[in-house]
Amino acid sequence: MKGYGMAKKIGVIGSGVVGQVLANGFAKHGYSVMIETNNPAKHVELRQKTCGTVEIGTSGASRASSATSGPMRSSSSGSGRA
Repeated sequence: MKGYGMAKKIGVIGSGVVGQVLANGFAKHGYSVMIETNNPAKHVELRQKTCGTVEIGTSGASRASSATSGPMRSSSSGSGRA
């Protein structure tokens, strides 16, 4: 879409082998790429495997699920639903 002023931005959800290959391939072809992982500890590894050319993010879902992990509790309404 040349000439339309559209930025070439790609987001890759998942940081496994396929996600890394996709992110590196898009970056190689001039796209601005962000790869997302649900594992914050994986940031250093991803930075190395993408030669620092790809932005790395952590999904909001993983932060939310880690904050609410643990046994399910019933709601205060007494309905029995968690």
